[in-house]
Formats: sequence, structure tokens, C-alpha cells
Amino acid sequence: MGNSGLVGYTRISPMKTAMGGKKNKKITVHHMAGNLTVEQCGSVFQTREASANYGIGSDGRVGLYVDEGDRSWASSSSANDSQAVTIEVANSRTGGDWPVSDKAWAKLVELCADVCRRNGIGRLVWTGDASGSLTCHYMFAATACPGPYLKARMGRLAQEVNARLSSKAGWAKDAKGWWWREADGSYPKSAWKKVGGEWYRFGKDGYAIKGWAKVDGKWYYLRRNSDSEGPECSMATGWVKDGGKWYWLDGSGAMAESCAREIGGKTYAFGPSGAMIEGSVPVDGSGALVLD
Repeated sequence: MGNSGLVGYTRISPMKTAMGGKKNKKITVHHMAGNLTVEQCGSVFQTREASANYGIGSDGRVGLYVDEGDRSWASSSSANDSQAVTIEVANSRTGGDWPVSDKAWAKLVELCADVCRRNGIGRLVWTGDASGSLTCHYMFAATACPGPYLKARMGRLAQEVNARLSSKAGWAKDAKGWWWREADGSYPKSAWKKVGGEWYRFGKDGYAIKGWAKVDGKWYYLRRNSDSEGPECSMATGWVKDGGKWYWLDGSGAMAESCAREIGGKTYAFGPSGAMIEGSVPVDGSGALVLD
């Protein structure tokens, strides 16, 4: 079972009940009735006789207060909390319909999907009462928690979470470019990923990079072409001609620069830019400077 990898802050509350073999079948959503940070919420749960497994701040950060394997004191119902992962969400504005920020909402969807996946909850069901696998505090006590804003969006929450649970990994495209969507709805950012035997580099925005990319001090070339079925911007190896100049990319994809390399029985020189240094005597029609 374990806890979510989305956690960025941990402060375990003493307000909990240790459980052996707890089976989480539900998710219960609460609101903080204030714009608390995950640290402030964690402090409250040190002294107040209440707690939750997780808290989400308006900045989208996640706090852990009670391990998923233990029962939090959240919903005024030991029967519910002994089989639920409980989540407190900060309000972006106090009073009125008690709204939450877009970042908090996005993280709530992500966290719920993560909880379902790790606990074997195949589908999140919102029925509006305690029989569903998505519940709220007001179902067990005389309270308005989680507030009108979240209460009105519980059906949507279930839909968005279930879309993530049922989605398949694959390429996606919009006007800006291509990205790889994992089965859980996440996508690689500032990372390499191997797809179909080819390596792709994704930028910090999650889009597949085309052309030259510098990674950890080394240059790589990602092919520039694309088609309607998927991106043709996989990592190149070997000879690449770009801007009228030749470059050599080794088996790792890294560009040769300021060095000489033996390639196909010939030694070629490459300048600081990585471009092959051309000599006065062509070799095999390449125009390379042969050093041996």
C-alpha cells in the first residue's frame, strides 16, 4: 500500500488509530475552511483532536499527516475512516461557496487517481451518499464540509479520476507539439523516454524536443520531421547533416566535439561546435580532414 509519492511535506499527527491490515476502499474529501498551507494544516493536527491522511495547499503541494495504513480522525465516522483515505483541501477564499484553487483541484484529481491505483480501487463512484467509494464529511455529521464548491464538483472529480484510471499510454498532440501521456495521465518532463525502441527527449513543458538539445553538458540531435501518426523526433546516432555541416553522434546520442574520432576506419576531426572539420583533400567524398 504505502503512501503517495506526491507528498512534499510530512508531519505525522498523533491523532490517529493504528490499524493492521487496513483495506482502503473509499476516498473522503474535506475542506480546511481556510487557506492553510500544508505546514499550517500539519500543525493543527498536532493538537486538535482531528486529522486526515493528506492535505493539499492552494499551491498544489501535498502534505502527509496519517499513513494510509492507519485510520485518521476525519469524518466523525470510524466505520468510514477505517476504510477510507481522507484528504483535506485548502480554500482559496474563505466564506461564500468556499472555493479551491485550480492548482489544488488539479492535485486533488492526481492524488485521488494515485490513491485508487495503489489501493486497487478500480473506479471512483459518486452516489451522493455514503454508499459510494467517494464520500464527504457531511454524510456523517452535521457539517457543510467540504463546502458548496467542492460538493458540487464531486461528480466531476469522479469522472476526471476515472478517466485517468482507464486511460492508455500513448502519443498526444496539440497545436504546440507532441507529448507522451502515461496511463496514469502524467507525462515526462525534462526527461528521456524510450518508446517503440527509440529515445525521445521531453522539455520542461512536457513536449517532445526537435532539433538540437543540450542535456547534462552534452548535445543531442532529435530529428525534426513529424507526421500525423506520431512524432519523428527520436534521438539520432551516427552521421547527421544540419545547416550544411556534418556532425557525429555516438551510440549514446552525444555529439562529438573538440576531438578526433575513428569512424569506419578513418579518423575525423570535430571542432568546438561539433561540426566536422573539412580538409583540403576529400576522403570518400565527405570532405573530412583525415588525421591518420
